[in-house]
Amino acid sequence: MNSYSPPPPSNFFLFSSALMCVLDAEGLIVQLNPAWENKFNVVRGDIEQSPFLAWVHPDDQASSRDQLAQLFSGQSSVSFSNRWRDCAGDYHRLNWEISAVPKSPQPRFEKAGRIFYAVATDISTQKHTEQVLRDTEERFELAIQGSNHGLWDWNLKTNEIYLSPRWKSMLGYQDHEIDNHIDDWCRFVHPDDFTQMWGDIEAYLDKRIPRYESIYRVCHKDGNYRWVVARAAAVWDENDQPYRMVGTYVDITERKQIEQALQEREALLSAIFDVTKIGLCVTDEEGRFVRVNSTYCELYGYTAKELLGQHSRPVGRRSYRRTRGRMARTG
Repeated sequence: MNSYSPPPPSNFFLFSSALMCVLDAEGLIVQLNPAWENKFNVVRGDIEQSPFLAWVHPDDQASSRDQLAQLFSGQSSVSFSNRWRDCAGDYHRLNWEISAVPKSPQPRFEKAGRIFYAVATDISTQKHTEQVLRDTEERFELAIQGSNHGLWDWNLKTNEIYLSPRWKSMLGYQDHEIDNHIDDWCRFVHPDDFTQMWGDIEAYLDKRIPRYESIYRVCHKDGNYRWVVARAAAVWDENDQPYRMVGTYVDITERKQIEQALQEREALLSAIFDVTKIGLCVTDEEGRFVRVNSTYCELYGYTAKELLGQHSRPVGRRSYRRTRGRMARTG
């Protein structure tokens, strides 16, 4: 039979892996448990009987002092965090839970009078991770702002959607004027474009198309419609169900206006090409006809079907012989 028996409850302080200490009513550290030596580079004897605040980062001392003052003035417990220095001078971010003990249960603390039990949790890694995440988000947000893109992040399970301030400003709105819900996003899409926009999303989420990109119109606060190109990527869970979709808006209204102007100009030039009484033709790099107008066909005695795809040089020589023949016959 195993002869091991757990330590008595009174020894929990000594055997616990949690960072624990005892403070007196003057803020002195009466005792540290061995977990401090195991966790950090500390010697308990160097810290015990020293002020708690002596080990706190200078920038955190004021807030820590205020918390201890509340505790010493009669509050039963306090919770706070600070940066705590070890014997080597390195700081660790600790979260403290300190509770008052009306009467010491242990004889060795009787001289200390009223005592306080403190439990500390090392949150240095958590804080570092949070800072890295904040830095990453800040860099991403700056990159988005610099690229003039509007960001959206859609939770497909709850239909909540994050619309970045830049996304909202593209439509002329302040950040607080548009709620973060998919319905608020959809209401800005032009009615004639909604079916195509939503169909593109469904096709992508069903994996019928490899990537999502859709061009449509959205309504600006001033009542005019702006052209945007939306691009996004989704994340699927272990059951192959999409649960998140993140994308961007890019305003391409100016590009669309230029394209429309070019189309209108091309249509005008095409109309002029067809009706002018000057014979006009267009050839490719090899000299083959790609377009001729009716006047050109009349001048050279061909139909457009006969000319398109043919080289212009033989046509020119043949037309020259025809012209000379007509001149000879008419004398």
